[in-house]
Amino acid sequence: MFETRWIQHSCGNCNAIFAIPAIVDVGYRFNHKSFYCPYCKTGYSYLKETDEERYKRLYEQEKGCCIAAREEANTLERKVWGMKGYANKLKKKLAQG
Repeated sequence: MFETRWIQHSCGNCNAIFAIPAIVDVGYRFNHKSFYCPYCKTGYSYLKETDEERYKRLYEQEKGCCIAAREEANTLERKVWGMKGYANKLKKKLAQG
């Protein structure tokens, strides 16, 4: 048989202790939905982002930084090539007279 795990919560309003199934608690945690004390109907929710959400946000930030750094490197490389071309042009002019 299947055994249901329960997660115990205590209400900060009426000090009642109640439990909800662990699978439901996980759903509330990942969806950030509210759950309520069965006695006084005070609402609670998990507002803090999950580890998965935090890692995804950090990944997107780093990805954006990498793209910006790559674009800046490409711009600087084009400037260097332009300066080299200009330097060669000046060398040829100086060599001619």
